[in-house]
Amino acid sequence: RHQEFAEDLSAQTGQSLSTSLAQVEKSIERLFESAAWADKFGGSVNQADFKGQVVTCYNPVGVIGMLLPEHDPLLGAVSMLAPALALGNTVVLCASESAPVSLLKLAQVIETSDVPAGTVNIVAGPRGPLGDTLAAHAGVHALWLADEADAIARLARSASSTLKRILALRADTDWGSLRDSLRLCRAAVAAQTVWHAADIN
Repeated sequence: RHQEFAEDLSAQTGQSLSTSLAQVEKSIERLFESAAWADKFGGSVNQADFKGQVVTCYNPVGVIGMLLPEHDPLLGAVSMLAPALALGNTVVLCASESAPVSLLKLAQVIETSDVPAGTVNIVAGPRGPLGDTLAAHAGVHALWLADEADAIARLARSASSTLKRILALRADTDWGSLRDSLRLCRAAVAAQTVWHAADIN
């Protein structure tokens, strides 16, 4: 379905078909790249200076709400979705308001894949009300926001009452040359560290 996705993307954004096709290819590459991180966050066991061990485990954050970028609607969406999904989270995606069709078609692909039902949830509509709803919802544990600085600051203030983790991404992020996928992966997990005491006689 490469061509179908590229044609839809070109029609929505006005960019050339060749540019759209390159973004579709890059989106597929980004999925494989994120899948490679899935087994890299198992945790660690470290010796402590005192008797015992320090054990760190990385668990999914839980439900991550995402306000997706308006530009690069498919590549930006996949770049945000894939790390969160690879590391075991449930996601609620607010599609690009100006070009939602590509993401809605991606939902069809996800529906026929091995992704568990209910793991990826996509909503389309005005960004303002959708962002406000995610920020205020107690069942959402983190917000990943690709937006202007003032909008991110407003949503972060709104989300503070429910102690959400916030990942702020620039509205003009160059998703095609994104080099910071590790940052997104780290934001998708929560470290839990415990000290396991050794047997003391």
